[in-house]
Amino acid sequence: MDNKIQKYTLTAIALHWIIAILIITLFAIGLYMVELPKDVTPSVRKPWFELHKSLGVTVFLLLLLRIFWRMTHKPPALPDFITRKQQNFINIIHKLFYVSMILQPISGYLSSSFSGYKTKLFGLVLPYWGWKDEQYNEFFTEIHEVSAMILFAFIVIHLAGIVVHKFKGNGKSIMQRMLP
Repeated sequence: MDNKIQKYTLTAIALHWIIAILIITLFAIGLYMVELPKDVTPSVRKPWFELHKSLGVTVFLLLLLRIFWRMTHKPPALPDFITRKQQNFINIIHKLFYVSMILQPISGYLSSSFSGYKTKLFGLVLPYWGWKDEQYNEFFTEIHEVSAMILFAFIVIHLAGIVVHKFKGNGKSIMQRMLP
């Protein structure tokens, strides 16, 4: 049994943690901004929506970079204490995790494109993928909200897996793979 835990590259580690921090930030901003009354002055509400959109687009771009990195750099082998059944489960969860991380910003961008409001990346106006249409806006907003809940569930599963493997790893943690 190999006792050494193999690590991801520093680039993969950096992308993982930057994306994780941004996603947590997006959850917090998203929960806050949707509770702001629509009748408050735009100067109160608008900056939160613009920040949320900018960070969401940023996460999407970083995620594309991370996927490219993953395709061109083989991930480290899983530790020996991870069973074949667990490996299969981990692979399925990671794939679904990536799908939800891709669906989330795309549905948000589409919702925004059909809202009549511009999507900006820190001030840079991005092209619309639609036109002002309340029904499409509502449809993509619903997808965005549901996919947020699904993404949150995958985060919980991800964190639970880290805790479980800490106890099964004879004191070693699978999280060591993602620490610099």
